[in-house]
Amino acid sequence: MSLKYVGKCKGRYKTTLKDQTGEPLTALIWGDPVRIEQEGSENAIMHARGHSGYVDTNDLVDEGLLEIYVIDVGQGDGILFRTPDNKWHLMDGGAPAHLQMTKKGTANFLRWKFQEDLGIQTVSLENIYLSHPDEDHYGGLIDVLKGNLYDRKSFPVAVENF
Repeated sequence: MSLKYVGKCKGRYKTTLKDQTGEPLTALIWGDPVRIEQEGSENAIMHARGHSGYVDTNDLVDEGLLEIYVIDVGQGDGILFRTPDNKWHLMDGGAPAHLQMTKKGTANFLRWKFQEDLGIQTVSLENIYLSHPDEDHYGGLIDVLKGNLYDRKSFPVAVENF
């Protein structure tokens, strides 16, 4: 299984993921990551945005774009970004989930992004950066590093550098 990205398609910035009958499942936009399950000469069977289907292989490229996600952490910061070389980085983690009104935060977003959106079981981060040692910036990182969610569920996490 390989990873590709939606490229600038015939002068457009989107393409359509279709089911086996050709019916549209969802729109994919420039830079969206897709996991190729089986590549053919004209169409690829792939998984993206929670769906499996087909897309024209001419609409796919090998290198993605810079992606930036500003995570709702209440007070403080939580910013996840993916560089075009497919490395994931996290800047700050907001307050711990138990102090947030929604009881969600950086750990919940990372688990969703990797496991549900990308279909990758382990949250794998190249770098975690901490801007300064206030709890509304480092508290959520404790949840992330432990792989713990407020509802006591857990998920695997790998971090190369802190």
